[in-house]
Amino acid sequence: GVACGLLMAMFRPVRFMIDPLIAALFPIPKIALMPLLLLAFGFGDASKIALVAIAVFFPVCVNTYVGAANIEKIYWDVAKNYGASQSVLFRRIVFFGALPTIFAGLRIALAVSFIVLVASEFVATKSGIGYLIGNSWELLQVDVMFVGIVTIGILGLITSVLFQEIERKAIPWKTG
Repeated sequence: GVACGLLMAMFRPVRFMIDPLIAALFPIPKIALMPLLLLAFGFGDASKIALVAIAVFFPVCVNTYVGAANIEKIYWDVAKNYGASQSVLFRRIVFFGALPTIFAGLRIALAVSFIVLVASEFVATKSGIGYLIGNSWELLQVDVMFVGIVTIGILGLITSVLFQEIERKAIPWKTG
């Protein structure tokens, strides 16, 4: 998603080719793809991994593109006036300029990954937290269901805090 978004921002033909695909595919509920992925990958972890990868691609790609495309024109002009090559322009201006929104997209993708993973476990597996919640709902085991829900919340909190720490180290110039 990051590479795709950066390529879309730097090269207009790439944007013209990929943007309509994203506009058409992004609104599709990703859980609706589960039957196709089960046919392709079977009832294992591969289908869940593929579904999560598809689901997180879009917010990461769109946020990366927005971050890279909205870099102030003055930075591009200064770099070009100093004779910056495409690789230097990419490394020094585009990538670092887009990094805050890349991390915003990654944080959204992290939450989406939990949602899609749990939803896929409702449908396609006999293990996992999603299966635990779905199965306990069917058996009216409300206490077990709440344990699964709280577990997801705790995992989400832990991963979010870890991700914020990574972001703080990767973007030291960002305030707040």
